[in-house]
Amino acid sequence: EDDILVSREKIIEMFDPPPGRSVVVGCVGTGMAYFMAQLEIESMFQVWSEILALLGGGFVGIYILGMFTRRTSSAGAIIGAVGSIVCTVLLKNFTELHWVFFTPAAAGSCVVLGYLSSFLFPSKRKKDLSGLTVFD
Repeated sequence: EDDILVSREKIIEMFDPPPGRSVVVGCVGTGMAYFMAQLEIESMFQVWSEILALLGGGFVGIYILGMFTRRTSSAGAIIGAVGSIVCTVLLKNFTELHWVFFTPAAAGSCVVLGYLSSFLFPSKRKKDLSGLTVFD
């Protein structure tokens, strides 16, 4: 029989999880939903946006650093990403800033901290970066 053609039954068998896994995933999902219901969260969208700002702001900041600067080092990018997480936590806990502004603040803090820390921790390897930023 030809090995290239796979029967429909084999495809279903490959993607069909074992029954125990489905039960475990269902129980974990139900447990998480119960836990979140006990927290009395006003808006799940707001919670999701805060989590996204906490983690995603650093990704946006690193992208901006790589796209618009030639000086940024890997150490600077990491310091910027960690600094954006710290900045977002501080904004959430110690200011009255609306949650919509957490992501731009996280991205901005990552860019500023990453760029400034790249002066303190410059890249040891000098590479040709022509064509990698928007200015080339």
